[in-house]
Amino acid sequence: MPTIRLAELHPIIVHFPIALLFASVALDFAAVLLRRASLAEGATWTLILGMPGALAALASGWLSEKDVNLALTGDLLHLHKVCAVL
Repeated sequence: MPTIRLAELHPIIVHFPIALLFASVALDFAAVLLRRASLAEGATWTLILGMPGALAALASGWLSEKDVNLALTGDLLHLHKVCAVL
């Protein structure tokens, strides 16, 4: 069975927390517009689940940086890191 390097695992880890965080914002807007407390509670739970995943994605990105060819991606990688932290 082939092994998966951390640099290959980072793109897999990163997308689910992003979806959860966007869903949290969407649920908050819907809760305000529809005046439904259950939607606000759902937004809270998606935020609670999304934050540890976002931290895992951030950590996997920092750890996989050593596997990236900096000569090819120097400025782009820097921009990617800045956007990740924002």
